[in-house]
Amino acid sequence: MKVKDTIVVMCAPTVNRMISMRAIGSVKETNLERAEFIVLDNNYDRSFHHPTVMNRMLKYGAETGKTVIFLDDDIEVYEYHWIERLHEVSETMGADIVSSVHTYENGEPNHEGIFVCRQTGTWMYYDLVMEPKYVINGAAYVPGLCSAVMFVKNPAKYYFDVNYKKYHHDIDICLQAWQHGSKVACDREMKIIHNLKYYELKNPTFWDTFHEDSGYFSSKWASYIPALLEIPELVRFKEFSETITWRHMTYEHYLIRAERLKTVDKELSVSLFTKVATESINEKYKSDSYFHLYQLEGKVSHLENCLKYNPCHQKAKALLKEKLGDESKKFHCNMYVDCRKCHLLT
Repeated sequence: MKVKDTIVVMCAPTVNRMISMRAIGSVKETNLERAEFIVLDNNYDRSFHHPTVMNRMLKYGAETGKTVIFLDDDIEVYEYHWIERLHEVSETMGADIVSSVHTYENGEPNHEGIFVCRQTGTWMYYDLVMEPKYVINGAAYVPGLCSAVMFVKNPAKYYFDVNYKKYHHDIDICLQAWQHGSKVACDREMKIIHNLKYYELKNPTFWDTFHEDSGYFSSKWASYIPALLEIPELVRFKEFSETITWRHMTYEHYLIRAERLKTVDKELSVSLFTKVATESINEKYKSDSYFHLYQLEGKVSHLENCLKYNPCHQKAKALLKEKLGDESKKFHCNMYVDCRKCHLLT
């Protein structure tokens, strides 16, 4: 039996909410051999303050010499060895703070990290163009992460600032790590469902509280942001923070450009589709790019790769069947979502 070196803690207004039961149930179905799983039911306590409770868990982790993993009650985990993977990324990247890619309930990407611009605005981002050299064992360094799923190694070194009412305390602890010479990383291969929009849509005070916490974050960290963006592991984010067109630095932008160039510049179009197909972590973009590559180059391998990333691509299925007959490979979906709602449907 493995030594329990990890505390997994989830806070919930009540464990009787359907969304909370789904979250708890999903975690219980994973490998918890090395973890102590704690669910804190605050029974709709109006005085509940998330950063304060999280600090208590950091203290508990420090006293027991254990790593702490924080979970919100609107997540769902379907990676059986997710705890082992977070530990692995922490060791590989030398990172004290680790998380994974977040998706919506239909599998559509949500975000893989948070970056901070020089004006101290914070942005959840997904699928920014990244040179392969920045990806190490499927993970990459990021300025900040969301605490809906947050692995904290060496909890004695950190604290959650209780001056935040509800938001930005997670980015704050990430900046603490960078400021003290540690690192923050996201596993780009593991995905966890985060149903964050459910809460935002039902909470009429969401934006007021968010903007108040954002203002405090800005006043606290404004002087440090320039130094943050000069850290070698994060310098690639410097360009994003200095331009209002950073959204054009995504693989989606490359995909759109490649589609427009198909009949104008075939060579450039192929190079752009290839870049998206081989570097992006978005299955839909990868699959679509391989299908376009098949149309441009006619290689059966492109159809197979298209179906590898989207087994439900109907045109690719029909074409592969036509080309190979009964010898065509069978591709099976590994998405844990309702097929009727899946974002990969074509």
